[in-house]
Amino acid sequence: MRAFTFACPITNMIVQKWIDDDKGCATENDFQGFVCPACSQLHWMNSKTGKLLGEDKK
Repeated sequence: MRAFTFACPITNMIVQKWIDDDKGCATENDFQGFVCPACSQLHWMNSKTGKLLGEDKK
């Protein structure tokens, strides 16, 4: 498991989330859903990059 820190797109609060690192072969197009501890809504995160679905590429 790995921890990722991100800003919740709903509340803008900084959130740390642990995600499974089992998907070592995940691509940049594979997303995993989780319930956000800040807003209690479902967000989709890429387990390889830690980016949220729809987040701007930087």
